[in-house]
Amino acid sequence: MPKRTDTTPIAVDGLTKKYGSVTAVDQLSFTVRPGRITGFLGPNGAGKTTTLRMTLGLVTPSAGRATIHGHIYRQLANPTSVVGAVLDDVGAHDSRSGRHHLRQLCAAARIPASRVDDVLAEVDLTQAADRDYGTYSRGMRQRLSLAQALLGDPEVLIMDEPTNGLDPSGIRWILDALREFADQGRTVLISTHVIAEIQSLLEDVIIINRGTLVAQGTVAQVCGSESGTGQVSAHASDPAGLLAAARAKGLSATMSGGAVLFSDGGIEQVSALAAQERITLREVSSLQHSLEAAFLNLTRQEGK
Repeated sequence: MPKRTDTTPIAVDGLTKKYGSVTAVDQLSFTVRPGRITGFLGPNGAGKTTTLRMTLGLVTPSAGRATIHGHIYRQLANPTSVVGAVLDDVGAHDSRSGRHHLRQLCAAARIPASRVDDVLAEVDLTQAADRDYGTYSRGMRQRLSLAQALLGDPEVLIMDEPTNGLDPSGIRWILDALREFADQGRTVLISTHVIAEIQSLLEDVIIINRGTLVAQGTVAQVCGSESGTGQVSAHASDPAGLLAAARAKGLSATMSGGAVLFSDGGIEQVSALAAQERITLREVSSLQHSLEAAFLNLTRQEGK
């Protein structure tokens, strides 16, 4: 179904959470733009998970508010169709199948049971759907978590540390799945402290430290440059072929998480090489000013 662009997907205004004398989130304000993949970044203990849980109505703020398409979570008439989230373990019983777990959730949320087969196919879990949850690998559990979040066909997807514990192939799969979700015009907010794994996916960035906002903007803005010809990450239809072609041309390139990482040559040169070799580029981005370096610098300055 068409996704809304007339309201702000996520708006946080003066959000504060105190636990006794400890302030976990301190007057935090930011917005998430529609149809974008936004990284919600911060060191461990920065307040990311607490912020997300307040946004989803799981924790009551001490002050301020967080809204999803203009409403606080508990005011949403049909929340599962507005926002899906992957925060913790899905809570499935070890002796019950993934399919059974999703059917129970559909019944509770009054979602048509037909959605179960749809989302299992979307996350490529159909063949394992009738296995007991207790036999699932970490990657399979993450896929079931995503399937659960997608049951209501939501407009917004929130994920907390989605790559945690996954192997490189699992990381690549989850990033591709999020890219496909966003390409449908939907909004993705990813919370993480492991920047290197997801930086090629991100369009916008929100950085917090000690519960306060440090920076917000596009990746290029936060990194301090709108252009450049430094390190380039390329996701291609034939990454091995692109890597071989690059090395044949004398370019410095390596494989990194399914992408070809060029240490020299700009986006135009990489694109021309791919075209010459008739290799399709799914995604190419400049990493001249490393987001991870900018993140470390910004949070270090804030901590002083």
